[in-house]
Amino acid sequence: MPRMVALLLLLVLEACSDAKPGVAPEKQEAAHSSDPFECDGLPTCVEEVRKLSATEANLKTEFDGAIERIRSCKPENSTRCYNLPHAIELIDTEQQTWLAWRNAHCNVFVFGMEDTSAEGELRAYCRNRETTKRIAELKQIRND
Repeated sequence: MPRMVALLLLLVLEACSDAKPGVAPEKQEAAHSSDPFECDGLPTCVEEVRKLSATEANLKTEFDGAIERIRSCKPENSTRCYNLPHAIELIDTEQQTWLAWRNAHCNVFVFGMEDTSAEGELRAYCRNRETTKRIAELKQIRND
């Protein structure tokens, strides 16, 4: 089991090291694929990519809401609200790191299906599933 964890960590680090400066992590893809959601017109794939697009729009809304919740900390002179810029910087860094992790995790998830007609659909499914979990985490920040 520790070997599997180490392998997964190496894969995540490798995905992060491929980051392109000035390009948001959600726009970066694995080196082997210029279009991670190549569907070749398969209806189930196209539908999964459509769902992912809607889920990612929801993710942005929830992330923006979490940032707004942090910014509107009350009372402003409380210890909890003291270092808002740092809190916002931390959650922004966490989000960027999470996006890189999600993409690397889903690359591992579809590894055995690369170069098949199912690759794009499975990658979109995985990202949709993980993004839905992240939305739930961001909602907790908004509601705390």
